[in-house]
Amino acid sequence: MAMLTIRWRSVIDVIAADQSLQELILSGGDPLTLSGARLAELSARLQPIPHLKRLRIHTRQPIGLPARVDPGFIAWLGSLPWQTIMVLHCNHPNEIDAEVAGAGARLRAACSTATYCPTTCTCSIRCAARPISRSARSWRAD
Repeated sequence: MAMLTIRWRSVIDVIAADQSLQELILSGGDPLTLSGARLAELSARLQPIPHLKRLRIHTRQPIGLPARVDPGFIAWLGSLPWQTIMVLHCNHPNEIDAEVAGAGARLRAACSTATYCPTTCTCSIRCAARPISRSARSWRAD
């Protein structure tokens, strides 16, 4: 686990020591700009922490670069022991084209939970589209 910095290791130690933490949020910058190897290493270091129940990933990558939701990323998601929630940041519903919808379908197929959060509409995908609010518009690849 040589790739993780000392700073990351100290953060993981804090998470492991605080049993009140059940959800970990990867955000700030875009966590999907990390390589697959670095994400795998990070999740491997977190897996032994018994009180972690959920991993929430805030990202724009599937909107701006739908190809980021590739077979390697889907395999990584499928290997995680926690409920996984993807929060996809979008500036406008017009950003949801066929490629982005395809990325959403791949996330749905992986049975991760994905939440799409543009400025003017919000919906959630939990292996099928499900609105989070009454004013939400649902988007589907099918």
